[in-house]
Amino acid sequence: MGFWKTLFQVCSGTDVFLRLAECRFWKAFFHLILLTLILAFLLAWGHSCLEAPKIRQLTGSLFNEIGCLRFTETAGIRTGKNPEKKQNYLLDNRLRFNYYPKNTLAESDIQSWNTPFGLIVMDNGIVFWAENYAETGRGKYLAAPLVLDRNPMKADTIQTGLSGLELYHYLKKHLELQSGQKVHFLLQEVDGKLVTEYLVSCLSAMIFIAALFSILLLTVGTVLFFSAMQFLLFALAERHPTFPQVLVILIYAAFPALIIAALYSFFMLPVVSPQTVFFVVYFLYYMVIFRKIRLKLNPPCDPGSNEDDF
Repeated sequence: MGFWKTLFQVCSGTDVFLRLAECRFWKAFFHLILLTLILAFLLAWGHSCLEAPKIRQLTGSLFNEIGCLRFTETAGIRTGKNPEKKQNYLLDNRLRFNYYPKNTLAESDIQSWNTPFGLIVMDNGIVFWAENYAETGRGKYLAAPLVLDRNPMKADTIQTGLSGLELYHYLKKHLELQSGQKVHFLLQEVDGKLVTEYLVSCLSAMIFIAALFSILLLTVGTVLFFSAMQFLLFALAERHPTFPQVLVILIYAAFPALIIAALYSFFMLPVVSPQTVFFVVYFLYYMVIFRKIRLKLNPPCDPGSNEDDF
């Protein structure tokens, strides 16, 4: 069967799974890859569309204050308005924007930050920072530079686990323009519209990549676990599917759970993650499918027997 027909049938009921057991493993795995790509694209497109208005509002408000960002060889990055003055803006309760021209950055500035994320604009570039990333603790920072220079900072300048003082020295070393230094930027000027489109595109790409890998890893891990467990349970039965057949059945059983979890991600409650929804739906589907398969292959000899059907 083709991909779309198979997808429709596995989402419509469980009767098709005995026939799907005869499919080749690589065909089932190809269908899984195809569904993963489709869901990753839809998640990236949908969530970026939902977040785009907020991004436009934030960048619009920011660029109303700073005007634009100009990139020059001798002075570095400068705002269109008040280019020689230090500027600080709280974009929302989780993100801030800080502009430090020349040598205006002070250690006390870092201590005053009260958001988990921020963007810092200085002479030589822009750095994204995050505090307490991956539960490293308060006062520990990640610093990642954005590539704007034709000769960008080396990869080893991306730092993790920095203290406030270490972050201060990192920024002073890499982002302050030294006397006589010239920076060759890729752009001459950016405005709010360009930054908005760039951020939306980056968000979409990040969601696509994250969804692609997380869906594959989640599905493959779940399928392998349940296939091993089910093969051991079937080993006691007189007639049972082969291990490759169990794998194929469980791959296709993941399709409805993946679709429901993807749809749920657009309306999810804070207390229930899409992964939890996937596991619940997958387990219920698994129970129904293999109960039917077991009864089909090993019908009870005595209809009045109290033996467990599963």
